Amino acid sequence: MDSLQKGKEIRDFTLVLAQIALIATIIFVFLFKLDSIPDILSILLIIAGLILIALGFIHLGKNLKALPEPKAGGVLVVNGIYRIMRNPIYSGIMLAALGSCFYKPSFWPFFLWALLVVILMVKVMIEESYLSKRFKNYGKYARKTKRFLPYLF
Repeated sequence: MDSLQKGKEIRDFTLVLAQIALIATIIFVFLFKLDSIPDILSILLIIAGLILIALGFIHLGKNLKALPEPKAGGVLVVNGIYRIMRNPIYSGIMLAALGSCFYKPSFWPFFLWALLVVILMVKVMIEESYLSKRFKNYGKYARKTKRFLPYLF
């Protein structure tokens, strides 16, 4: 890919992200009362989660599949957001769900969030098993790229 094409992709990608972030901000600002730190934290986490989900969708492209087994004929995506984290969609889901817990904090939303995290962890382990079998370079990629949080976990 030449530098002109790469520049156009970055521009287009940035426009899509800005659009998603602004739409989410408008919706949340008008639907929710933002008068406390938990409210603001809630919105920030939700928006960050939605951005991660969007980045994951965009970079996976035609390789996107809801089930853990990779798509037949799919390729291992290691560029874009996948260069710094292996599971941006799951990370985004966890962040957005955690953000929703802070909007009206109580035991049950956080308990359900913890269950969601457990389910996603199990799904990731199954998915990574498939990916290791399908793509010989997955092990090397997994060793250098964190699962959910860039450079941490």
